[in-house]
Amino acid sequence: MGRSILIALLCLPSLVHADDEDGEEFLGLMSRAPTRDVALEHINDVRARMDGSLFCLVKNNSHPPADAQDAAFAAVKGYLESHPEERYRPRRYLILQGLRAAYPCAPR
Repeated sequence: MGRSILIALLCLPSLVHADDEDGEEFLGLMSRAPTRDVALEHINDVRARMDGSLFCLVKNNSHPPADAQDAAFAAVKGYLESHPEERYRPRRYLILQGLRAAYPCAPR
């Protein structure tokens, strides 16, 4: 029993890390053609859940971009490239920050 607990504790850091890569890893996914679609899936997930509340890419945007998916990808990639000091943060946080910086919602 003690051995299985020890093994579980040793594996825990790698499981936590696998769940949410940081900005360096995510920028790497975004920069390589074979993994671009994987990165886009993560961005689309955040976009679908938060558009119109934490940022206004399409919802509540009087001038939405013609291609929201490409615009979101470019916003996140641009944020990661221009804020290297933030890349230690988790992927989801960085996606939100990139979209909020590029597409803030108008004050209500």
